[in-house]
Amino acid sequence: MNGGHLGVFQRSYTEDGGRSDEAFTRKLRWECSTSLVSAGRGLQDEVIEITEDEAGQIVEQIRATMTGTKLLAAHQPQPPATGATHW
Repeated sequence: MNGGHLGVFQRSYTEDGGRSDEAFTRKLRWECSTSLVSAGRGLQDEVIEITEDEAGQIVEQIRATMTGTKLLAAHQPQPPATGATHW
């Protein structure tokens, strides 16, 4: 991916075994997306799972950047760890 980021995605599972993929968009909200499924077909090595907390920090960083607001030190993004349901 040439050093860029595909984005932030989340996958939710329903009680009946279904799943829902969403992307955090330029509209600064979560919207239904097929990009995570598409990425899984050809970019498996490029997708990194992160924790829900890490995803929240990234989303807050995006919001702050897009809206020009400053983050509190407690909300500064940390390096991703392995093993969660956000990408």
